[in-house]
Amino acid sequence: YAYSAQWLLRTHDQQEKLINPKVTAFAYADANDAELPGTNEEIQAVEVSFPGEFFYGTQASKSNFLAHAQESNIIHLAIHGQADTTNRKGSILIFHSPKGYDTLNVDEIYNWRPRNDITILTACESGIGTLQRGEGVYSIGRAFAYNGSNSIMMSQWKIDDKSTAKLVKYFYQNLKGYSVSQAMYQAKLNYLNATDDDELSAHPSNWAGLIVLGNTKVSLHGYWFYLLFWGSIAIIFIYFVIITKNRFKNQPKIKPK
Repeated sequence: YAYSAQWLLRTHDQQEKLINPKVTAFAYADANDAELPGTNEEIQAVEVSFPGEFFYGTQASKSNFLAHAQESNIIHLAIHGQADTTNRKGSILIFHSPKGYDTLNVDEIYNWRPRNDITILTACESGIGTLQRGEGVYSIGRAFAYNGSNSIMMSQWKIDDKSTAKLVKYFYQNLKGYSVSQAMYQAKLNYLNATDDDELSAHPSNWAGLIVLGNTKVSLHGYWFYLLFWGSIAIIFIYFVIITKNRFKNQPKIKPK
């Protein structure tokens, strides 16, 4: 599925490896500093995996998002989301504000110009919205796709925060070496394997709501990956040089008659 042929062609040509990507991530809190259960765990899972800027609680504001997220390779929003299925401009993301909350609507996202490669939207209902014939779904995720994000994770309904935190933790663990789609697929298997036959936790409503669209082949690597790879090649090369040198050294010398 793609929102347009243009987006499909663009994401198809996107580079498939991001080296040492920078993340900007937000975990929601309301005016009383009450946090969404599980959102801190989500962002902590990102923070231990990749470098970047991480905003918790009162710092998870709209102004910080607009100021800091524009240059990031990955944007991760573990905040409130609200879809509007009757007005294509009515879907919103909800950030912290001392006055209560602050919203970012889809028009503002369309007019924003980020340079991110991957957008992680675990905010509720970020993948649904007004369905328009010939155009598809006008969702929050679509707005980020329009603005240049080539890979997008989004939610199809109101998802459980604690289940999402576990999925995201597995996802980022798998993302080092796997593609985005493979990491998500494996994360769901990890989640189901960890439920210990708990039918309530294993219900699809807790894990099937997160989907990935766009260039699902992209994978992330830190500099350590390439240091390890080339370091291993260098060690193998040196080993063979030493073995070859010793072999010639130990060969008996043939004296001329």
